[in-house]
Amino acid sequence: MAKLILKFEDRVLKEIPVGAAMVKIGRVPDNTVMIDNPAVSSHHARVFRDGDSFVLEDLQSTNGTFVNDNRVTRHTLANGDTIAVGKHRLVFERGPQEEAVAEAAPSEEAPVLPELGGTVFLDTKAQRDLMAKIQAQAAAQGQAAPAAPTAKTPAAAAAPAAPARVGVLTVLAGKSDQA
Repeated sequence: MAKLILKFEDRVLKEIPVGAAMVKIGRVPDNTVMIDNPAVSSHHARVFRDGDSFVLEDLQSTNGTFVNDNRVTRHTLANGDTIAVGKHRLVFERGPQEEAVAEAAPSEEAPVLPELGGTVFLDTKAQRDLMAKIQAQAAAQGQAAPAAPTAKTPAAAAAPAAPARVGVLTVLAGKSDQA
């Protein structure tokens, strides 16, 4: 079985099995691994199984989560990876069964993309070329092609309209007529 080995200054503090259940790491007692250190967020990170892999995910912690000295937001763990949370280290070890499965499965690690802070860059020329290709294929097959978005008809107008969503705001305390 896979496990996390919690260390502080090269001393082993605890071994935590990682299986079907998610392992939550943080400063408050409701975490699986509680690290009482001000550099650790209340709910700092989590480790969970994703198919044959184990994934570490930072939970928008203040000081970040590091794997092998690289800051990560999400990382597929490999045997021997060292996770840094505050001043503590967690070493990930795969059990013999998980290691055999990992070796048998082809490695399809997703390419690492730079963190863009939520900004998405679109290559509009490539998008226009792709839409032209799709329209040409549809015309060759005698089908109606999707409308290509333009400056006058943006992507939202070219796509079918989604049903309107209505939100409800409920005032739990205080007056509701104040701005």
